[in-house]
Amino acid sequence: MSYSYKVVLDKRYSKDNNTHPLKLRIYEGAKYKEKSLGIFIAETDWDDTNQVVQPSCSGYEAFNAKILAKKSKVQKLILMTELDEQSQVSLDEITAALSHEKARTKTPVVPASMIKYGEGIVTALTSSGR
Repeated sequence: MSYSYKVVLDKRYSKDNNTHPLKLRIYEGAKYKEKSLGIFIAETDWDDTNQVVQPSCSGYEAFNAKILAKKSKVQKLILMTELDEQSQVSLDEITAALSHEKARTKTPVVPASMIKYGEGIVTALTSSGR
């Protein structure tokens, strides 16, 4: 599956000081997921063509460095997926990797049974000769 990404200024949401969040949008075909970058800037301070914060914004160098770091991380994940044909990475896994959290797995959690736990302990002890 082909992945692509870009940084967007989300104009749907704004703070009281008329700033909008920057989000990293990752596409997989027609589907996409967005991950907030934690950066809020005015619409006039965003260069949509080059996807950078303009120098008119205070702290633009730090913002651009953060944007570049996130874009590099996504690019690395996409390249690793394309090189390893057997691994299937989902959009959820990519966005989870950006926020350092594990992606939700769909494997059901089996509740532990006290009786099975006790039987395992007894078996281990008897096999060791205790």
